[in-house]
Amino acid sequence: MLTLYLRFIDTSVIRAHPHGVVDVFDRLTYRHRYEKLVERIGRDALTGLKDRGQFDTRGPAMLQAASRTNLSVSLMMIDIDHFKSINDRYGHPAGDRVIRVVADTIVRTKRETDELFRYGGEEFVLMCPEMPPGAVMLAERIRTAVEATPHAGLDRQVTISIGVATFPKDAKDFRELLMRADAALYEAKALGRNRVLNATAAGQQFKL
Repeated sequence: MLTLYLRFIDTSVIRAHPHGVVDVFDRLTYRHRYEKLVERIGRDALTGLKDRGQFDTRGPAMLQAASRTNLSVSLMMIDIDHFKSINDRYGHPAGDRVIRVVADTIVRTKRETDELFRYGGEEFVLMCPEMPPGAVMLAERIRTAVEATPHAGLDRQVTISIGVATFPKDAKDFRELLMRADAALYEAKALGRNRVLNATAAGQQFKL
């Protein structure tokens, strides 16, 4: 069966010489490793999420697609509260576990069509197509889910703050959308953390 697969499906096989069973398995193992390597490109090593580079490419593309069809895209900037104190008190391995658990919780709570990225450190970005006015409600569900999730080895809750901005209502392009969401996140943390704030509420005095 493996030989038939390589003969009729794998067109890259050089057919000038017959392949033994060992050769077939070696080739399939190599292909499996190659496919796994391709899957890892653009992925964050700790969480398996798409990384910052993927976000910088996918984000503008999602806005362009939405613009062509007169649809909207919401962007959530998500930050783990007091993360430095977690690292300082429990150690970096515990901090890494917190990041993974928070990432998994967001993945379980978001919609299938939403795209989650690890932005860097303890920050994530969630891109939500065709979401308003429900973006803030989804952000609240994510915040609540993270707050309710236990963390082994920690004697404290882990919470997040979220800033939400929506294209084209809050911003005319990708750069501005990111800045508006980041400003909303900054204000959410300044107001006490463990909360969601949208750009409209946070941006009364916001100037680019």
